[in-house]
Amino acid sequence: MPFPPSAVAALSSMPLAVDLLKWPFNSIAPKKQCQYSLMSIFCKTHSHASLWHILTKLFCHFFSGKVYIAPMKPITTWDSFAALDIRVGTIIHVQPFTEARKAAYKLRIDFGSEIGMLRSSAQLKDNYFLNDLLGKQVLAVVNLGSKQMGHFISQCLVLGVYAAHGVVLVAPCQPVENGCPLG
Repeated sequence: MPFPPSAVAALSSMPLAVDLLKWPFNSIAPKKQCQYSLMSIFCKTHSHASLWHILTKLFCHFFSGKVYIAPMKPITTWDSFAALDIRVGTIIHVQPFTEARKAAYKLRIDFGSEIGMLRSSAQLKDNYFLNDLLGKQVLAVVNLGSKQMGHFISQCLVLGVYAAHGVVLVAPCQPVENGCPLG
C-alpha cells in the first residue's frame, strides 16, 4: 500500500520533516542494526503501514500545536441547526473525481429506504484510498439540495474535520442502521 501522495508532499515541503525522512532508522528502533533512513525504507518496502505509523507519530510530536485553527463562527440559533438533516449512510461506490480542481472522490452513499442513494464529492484523497472508503459509514447533511461541481451533481454534504494532515471523516464509532439521524 503506497503512501498517499499528499502526505509525501506535505512532509517533503517542511524542512524538519525532510530531516526526519533522512533520520537513521536505527535511532528509532535501536535493536535493528540497519543503516537505512526512513526515506530509504519508504522507497524500498512493500508494506508502508508501520512506516506511516512512525511518520505520523513523529509529525504529530514535532508539529503539535502549530496547526491553524479557524476562529469560531458567529452564534447561530438552535432552529438553524435543527433544520439540518444529518444522517448516517454507508459508502457503496467510490471513484476518482478526475475532473475536479482539487483531488477528490465521487461517492455513492446508501442512506436507507427512506432517503435512498445519494451522490457526493469529497476531498478525501489525503487520508483515504478507494478501498478504505468502501463500506465505511459516514455522517452527511442530506437536505442542502444539489450542488453542481463540473459535470457532477453532489446531492449531500459528507462531514469531515479539517486536520493538519487533511480531512478526516466524521463517522459513528459503532455500526448503525443507514438513515439514522444525528441527535
